[in-house]
Amino acid sequence: ITQAELAILTDYLIPMATLTYSPGTQISSGTLGTQADPKIVVVDATGYSGSDPALTLSATKGAGILIVKNGSLRMSGNSQWVGIVIVIGDNVEIDLRGGGDKSIYGSVLLAENLNVATNQAAGQGNVKVRFSCQGIDVANTAGGGRLRGATVWWREVF
Repeated sequence: ITQAELAILTDYLIPMATLTYSPGTQISSGTLGTQADPKIVVVDATGYSGSDPALTLSATKGAGILIVKNGSLRMSGNSQWVGIVIVIGDNVEIDLRGGGDKSIYGSVLLAENLNVATNQAAGQGNVKVRFSCQGIDVANTAGGGRLRGATVWWREVF
């Protein structure tokens, strides 16, 4: 998927959000969807000037589609996401650092619009980011059944 196609997909998915949070939100020990009831979770940080990440998940589990637009996503503690994580826009970053086990099963799509010289992804400690057809299939059922996708083909790119 190209960056332009990802932007179109993101703009299509944002209005379908089942959970929307303001930039700078910190969620600790929460559940943002399950594999049986996945959610579309959105944080649009356009215009956000705070110093905290757009979304921080600490000891939080979730399933479905997680979108952070124009901001950074931080996962710490024993946090897990099953599905698709999209971080797109200006000055975006995925930060998987700190104590605990941080896991993403499905797919991660990170698209920075600006030509910046900083890291867009950082991780340390016990981090697992694993491609999973089953995780993507969970994401395809997010949004109350309004998405009707299925994984039919995939390719690893190194």
